[in-house]
Amino acid sequence: MTAVRQGATSIRRTSGSSTSRDDAVKFNKDALAKIDEFQKVVATDTVDETGAQSALKAVGAACRSCHQVYRATDADDNFILKPGSLDK
Repeated sequence: MTAVRQGATSIRRTSGSSTSRDDAVKFNKDALAKIDEFQKVVATDTVDETGAQSALKAVGAACRSCHQVYRATDADDNFILKPGSLDK
């Protein structure tokens, strides 16, 4: 989850550029909030498995929201920015 958070944070740093889009910034903030919620659930001494699964699904849904708009996959199934997704 640390790697996912670092990736989302790096996206947030670039989203402040002149090419930022309000919806992308919102997607990013939502994803970071869901990551924080998940980390709180699993940071307890006794992890609630159902709660952890639910929080993890929320992280996936938050990531997917942005990926559906701004991401595509290359020939090796790596996520890439959709062509033109940063154009205003």
